[in-house]
Order: sequence, then C-alpha cells, then structure tokens
Amino acid sequence: MFERTARMLPSTMPSREGTYGVLDSTLAVLAGAWRWTAIAAGTLTVLAGFWLLWWASNRLQREALLPGMIRPRPRGTIRSLTEDAIVVEQVGSRRIRLEGTWGLAGPDGYMRVSGRGPVDDRAALYEVESRSGAMALGDEVEFDAIAFASPPDGFQRITYEASSGRFDALQSGGGSSTWMIGVHGQSGSPTEMLRATRVAQSEGLSVLLPTYRNDPGQPRTNDGFYHFGRSEWEEVDGALAYALDHGAQDIIITANSMGAAIAGWVLRHSQRASTVRAMFLDSPLLDLTSAVRWTARRTGVPPGVADVAMRIQAVRNRIEWGAFDVRADFVASSIPLTIVHGDRDGQVPPALSEQLAASDPGRIKLIQVAGAGHCQAWNHAPERYEAALRELIRAILSRNGNNALGQNPVASANPSLEG
Repeated sequence: MFERTARMLPSTMPSREGTYGVLDSTLAVLAGAWRWTAIAAGTLTVLAGFWLLWWASNRLQREALLPGMIRPRPRGTIRSLTEDAIVVEQVGSRRIRLEGTWGLAGPDGYMRVSGRGPVDDRAALYEVESRSGAMALGDEVEFDAIAFASPPDGFQRITYEASSGRFDALQSGGGSSTWMIGVHGQSGSPTEMLRATRVAQSEGLSVLLPTYRNDPGQPRTNDGFYHFGRSEWEEVDGALAYALDHGAQDIIITANSMGAAIAGWVLRHSQRASTVRAMFLDSPLLDLTSAVRWTARRTGVPPGVADVAMRIQAVRNRIEWGAFDVRADFVASSIPLTIVHGDRDGQVPPALSEQLAASDPGRIKLIQVAGAGHCQAWNHAPERYEAALRELIRAILSRNGNNALGQNPVASANPSLEG
C-alpha cells in the first residue's frame, strides 16, 4: 500500500515548471493591476490638479473681476451701552476691532466709535463719537471701516454725463474754484470717500464723488467685469468735465484702491488731466498682477496656482493682465502725490507704494500706518491721515494763491460733518 502511495505522489504534485508558470501568471496579473492603478491614480491626480486650477480661476474671477464682492466683516453683540460708551462682544471667529475708529451698523442704528481696549478675551470697550437711529442691548452690529452711515449735510445727489452714459454722484459746495474728486474702490460706493471729504469741506473745497460702470444702479460693462481703469477712467473724465463746467479750475483727486488705478488711466488718457494738481491715494492698486499674487500668498494658495489661474482667465475672458499696471503713469507725472498705506494690507502689497515713493521722494510722500489693513489707514490713524490730506490741499491752495474757504459759501456756512 505504501509503495502504491509513494508511486502516486509525483503525479499529484505540481512540476517545477508548473509552479513557476502559476507564479508568472500571478505576477503578470499584479503588474497589470498596478499599471491600471497607476494610470487611475495619475488620471485622478491630473483631474484633481485641473479642478484646483479651475476653482482658483473661478475664485479669481469672482473676487477680483466681478462686481459685488463684499468681504465678511467682524460682528458682535452689544453687551452694555451708555450715552458715551459701548461694550461689544465678539460673534463668530473674526476678531472684533480693538483699536481705531470704526462704524457700528446695527439693525436700526449706526454709531461711530473709537476703541478703548479689551474688557476680556471676547469683548472690548468703545467711546461713542456720534450716533444715529436706535441701538439696544443684545443688538448684533457689524464693524464698518467707512464709519459714516450717510453723507453729511451739504451733499446733494446729482447726475453727470460721461461718454458711456449718465452716472450718479454726490456733490457738496460748488462755489470754490478748487474741487476734490473722490474715486472709490472696487465694489465700493461714493460714501467710502466721506472719510476724506470732511477735510476738503473744512478747507472750503467743493467735493464731487462720482460713480462708475458696474456700480449698483449704474451702466454695466458688456462683459460684466471691472476693467481696473481701462474703461472706468471715462467716468472720472466725465466728472472732471462736470467740475470744470461748474467753476472748477484746479482738481485734487483722492482715490482708494482700484480708484487709484482709474486715476492712473486718467493721467494717461484724459485731455483734462492737466487740471489735476495733486492726488491723495489710499492703498493704491498700482499693479493688478502683483495684487493677485500677494493675496494668493497670504491666503495660502499654493505657489504658481495664482499665475496659472490668471492664464486661464486670460484665455477664458481675454483678460490682459499686463494692461492693469499704472505705475509708469504715476512715475511720469509731475504732480504731487501723497500715499497712505497700512502695513497689514492683505489685498494690495505695501511694497508697491514703497517702490513708487522711492522713485521720486521729493514729489511723492508715503505715510505708512502700522496695524492698518486695506484702506484702513484712516481708521487706525485718523489724525495722521487728515493732517496729510490737509497739508496737500493747503500746498495746492497756497501755490495757486487761492483761499478756497472764502470762495465757498456753502462749505463755510455748513460746518456739520457728522455721518
């Protein structure tokens, strides 16, 4: 029996060649699976990369090119309230403002306040500078950098003509030969410029705060995009024409952010640019490409993604990024410039202002404000901001031998500057 079993064993065991054949087949299957897995992983990686770039392109379009982008503002609730002081407790993750001058917008009222420091790790004390409407304990409020609820007394709403249509504006005064024209920034409004107008009014200047295309209620561009001065300069040119038709001889332009880009195009193209005697720029957007890269870097977008997103937008929407650079226009100009810029600006790199000021330090004055974000120099240092603007205005008035206050009965008879 044992011999029989022994004779049967070799026939029941696989041969050496059969063993390796099975192993080869298994390895071949595994290699094929690996290849397909690698192909699938590579495809998914490519798709994920393409999705990331497309997402970045859409975000760039939404936040930089399209109107209406409103960045979230810090919010809080009123913990305590007296006639001259208020304590606000933080709501959500965005930290409330502890220092500086801000507006507090509530459901039924508005205050302008100045920070006096923290009460605890969630609340801060503020001194009330002015108020309108009603506020109550428990009301939720938003911090507003504009700090003016509405135009002060003396402003009226007018319309003016530009080559692209009729546009709305706010106007104050009209008797002075020196006018200030305030050009607001992206997704802003003329009220954004009210932080500068009270200085101009106190010096007797007439004030004009124009709108431009894509502002709410105003004519729109065919593509719906901002053009960062490339087309909007025509509206400011129309505002210059309006001022000159109503007695202006000398113009001082104040401009915030994208408004500075528009002002640069005015210098380049407007036949009325010779009437502009000086400019006061707040966080000026001098080069859009640099601003996009700066914002991407500060918000954690991987290096290089912003550049590819810009290339995608260039193809999708024929965006010529190199055209949105007005640094050379300000360098070539001979008019005095004063620039204010916060060192914590997360949207426009302060280095752009530093480089422009360094190009002609005798003509271009730079005031850097510690701790201030984008267009928040006034909020953190209102005295320095207003003193710099007043100095520029008086230099122009003195140069022209023009006592504007004496020529502007509206301004001198209407001292109210409260929002």
